[in-house]
Amino acid sequence: MISNVKTLFTLLGAFAIAVAADGGYTSNCQNVSIVDLDKKHIGLRAYCNADTGAPQCSILDFDLCYGTTGEYQKLQEKDYGKLSSNCTTDLCVLPKDSTALSCRCNGHKTSRSTKETNDLISNDNGTLKCFENLATTPPDCAQKPAKSGSRGRYLPSWVFVYVFIPLYLIGR
Repeated sequence: MISNVKTLFTLLGAFAIAVAADGGYTSNCQNVSIVDLDKKHIGLRAYCNADTGAPQCSILDFDLCYGTTGEYQKLQEKDYGKLSSNCTTDLCVLPKDSTALSCRCNGHKTSRSTKETNDLISNDNGTLKCFENLATTPPDCAQKPAKSGSRGRYLPSWVFVYVFIPLYLIGR
């Protein structure tokens, strides 16, 4: 009996952790890139599908989602983690064809720490979100230039052929 109760609580705990950390924004967001918010902060910009069906541009400040830990300042998921306080944001990139944030922090110019953004960040009705922190949707969202070393992710052509064209034809 006690063994069954322990198993149940273990499974429930694992499920709760999986739900809390399940971001998955890449399934319905595109043109993902890093943008400079000011001289010290960077954010993740993406165009995510909203309930209206139209993509919406939003920018999530990485300070709200990530921090660092340990001697080598490894990136970690942390609510209000203040990433910019330990990492020089011009040394953070989102490599081409990747959603993994990669930074050199606290003067460690040779060691790089990487964290997969898709594990934490989600799409909340067209707005990026981590923990309970919603991104902003500034009027100049689309005009902010992508940070150097950060490339937008584009939808593969098969998505247009098998998803958007049929939806367009059905809506006519």
